[in-house]
Amino acid sequence: AQPSSASWSLARLEYADYPFMESMAAWALRLISEFDHQQISNAAWSFAKLCFAHRPLLDSIAAAAIRPIGTLNAQDLANTAWSFSRLGVAHLPLMYAISAPSIRTMGDFIPQNITNLAWSCATL
Repeated sequence: AQPSSASWSLARLEYADYPFMESMAAWALRLISEFDHQQISNAAWSFAKLCFAHRPLLDSIAAAAIRPIGTLNAQDLANTAWSFSRLGVAHLPLMYAISAPSIRTMGDFIPQNITNLAWSCATL
């Protein structure tokens, strides 16, 4: 099992067990370098959905997302931006990194991706 899948499942169930989320964050921190673009996005989304702002994990997610930013699809870009904005974390290097591929691939964005990205920019 991957921590991003487990935390995503908890978020879908809206099950916010904070001691358990703390252990999920520690697990994710150990494995974040192995995450693919969807696992990065899912981890960010799940912690944001449960309003659990674990700053060391968010910093690691941001670093992991910036490295392959050009490979993230429209949904991953929008969800990652939304996640940081939802938690009130203005990670400017990440947001700047998200903007270039978002502009370049805007034609691939569905309305929800556009809405999430616009809300993220407006919120921060």
